[in-house]
Amino acid sequence: MTASADRQSVTHRVSSSGLELLEILPDSGALNGAWRRVIRGDVVPDLRVPDVDRASTLENLAARWLECMRRWGVADEGENFLIGLPGSPPEVALATMTGEVDLSPLGLCPGEPEFVASNLDRTVAVGVTAEEREFWIVRVDWDGAPASL
Repeated sequence: MTASADRQSVTHRVSSSGLELLEILPDSGALNGAWRRVIRGDVVPDLRVPDVDRASTLENLAARWLECMRRWGVADEGENFLIGLPGSPPEVALATMTGEVDLSPLGLCPGEPEFVASNLDRTVAVGVTAEEREFWIVRVDWDGAPASL
């Protein structure tokens, strides 16, 4: 995929999710580090969302993710945050919440969101992963240790 096509993909995925893309940023590697912590083999998720019925599961996942974003201080007062999306190369964007959120476009496969979001000063991140029969929400503090809810 060309850089231009990749940017269009990021723009489309973010805008399709109900988030507003403010700017595509060069990835400094920090969000990649958070993502690596989210997908470690020994990570324990802070929240598990069972995949019972995909449509209702994704709604529940979005609601729980928003709750975590606000509770853990990932979204600032203006609802702005950084989002890292998978791809080659991975893309990082400055985004804001504008209303109802649909996480399903925020992964490489539609309906299987996998991404990491961070506060602007990169002190805490929240990752979402699609597992076999559930989705995980994992908090990562920049000291390197996943934190519990």
